Amino acid sequence: MQGCAPLLVAFLALGLFLPGIIFLVLGAAAVFFLAFVPLGFAAQSLFWIASGPSQLYGILVNPRVRRNHALEHATLHVLEETYGPLNLSGLAFEKGFTVRGDLFDGATVLGAARTALRRLQGGEAGLAIHPRCGTTAVVANLLAAVAFLLLLMITGRMSLFSVLVALGAAQLVGPSLGVWAQRWITTDVDVSQLEILGVELQGRRRYGLGGVVIPEQLLVVTRISGKDVYPEVVS
Repeated sequence: MQGCAPLLVAFLALGLFLPGIIFLVLGAAAVFFLAFVPLGFAAQSLFWIASGPSQLYGILVNPRVRRNHALEHATLHVLEETYGPLNLSGLAFEKGFTVRGDLFDGATVLGAARTALRRLQGGEAGLAIHPRCGTTAVVANLLAAVAFLLLLMITGRMSLFSVLVALGAAQLVGPSLGVWAQRWITTDVDVSQLEILGVELQGRRRYGLGGVVIPEQLLVVTRISGKDVYPEVVS
């Protein structure tokens, strides 16, 4: 019994002080959410107000990037139609677009890109819109920033409620606005003069089933008919 006495005292002390410790932890968490989360969201909102429009405008004024962006989306659609859901992402540039993720060999992606280009040229404009496009994230973040700053101007104070309202607005309206932005700002389905030159294997390489070389990412190189000359690429 004497050996159990220290344990008994410890349990009694814990029972006395535990409610106070829990109260302090919950209080600290409440202060963090009520004060620091709105403050951090305000800083993030200012960032998106400054950078979001410039990102969209940079794509809008560059038709080459917009056309390659449309072809990138169409290529991902063709791959996903053939092989099912894939963990793929892409990024468009003036000279083409990259594809990375659950990659296949270069010939497979090149074939998908050529099929995608033919289908876009045949009038399948819907292929230029992709649900996982980064445009949707930019638009959603920009919308949340605008909603939060408007509430800040109206109420005159930062609050967790404003953060929740802003995030809710972004979730509800963001996807629809993202699709609209893709259609009218960040893609261009006028690819009648676009040509695919080939594929460049980029980054570290590994071997898949059958010894197929799988690169870190692939660059699908494009050009406007008769205007560009690029180094020879894998075909």
